[in-house]
Amino acid sequence: MNMEKMMENMKKGEMKGVLIATAGVLGIIGLIAMRKKKAAMEEMKSGCGKEGEMPMMPQMMKKMMPHCLEMLLPKLSKEDRNEFVIKMASILFAKHEDKEAEA
Repeated sequence: MNMEKMMENMKKGEMKGVLIATAGVLGIIGLIAMRKKKAAMEEMKSGCGKEGEMPMMPQMMKKMMPHCLEMLLPKLSKEDRNEFVIKMASILFAKHEDKEAEA
């Protein structure tokens, strides 16, 4: 039986029920997908590796940042480049000093 005949044979009430059920299933699937995506993002941020292992997000940033800088810095004016480098170095040294103070 083809789809058109099936649709003709279906009562309006049945059609509404099918549509509502389909929407409900799709909604549940959407919620599950959103939860899985959120869990995966949290896992990337916090890491799921072994004890003492760096989380995934910092690992990715560590690998990607030098390449990003190679593309970005030549396009900046000398003043902007100097400002950017000073700001980045300040952040890095401040974090390093904080870690040394904790130790």
